[in-house]
Amino acid sequence: MLRFFRHPLHRATIVVIVCGGLLGYEAPRLATEPNATAAVLTAVAILGLCYVAYRAYEARRRRSEGR
Repeated sequence: MLRFFRHPLHRATIVVIVCGGLLGYEAPRLATEPNATAAVLTAVAILGLCYVAYRAYEARRRRSEGR
């Protein structure tokens, strides 16, 4: 199982799944019942998704520069 997490794409997939689920669960709760916990968890989910998108962008840019 730990071999699965060695590949960067697999790690990114796990982060996207967890952050997407967290965002889907916490965002409606934040809209209906604002509290600090929901706000922090929503922010963490958004930052996690942005991090994965940035890493994908950097990998694509490095690949295109290598050609």
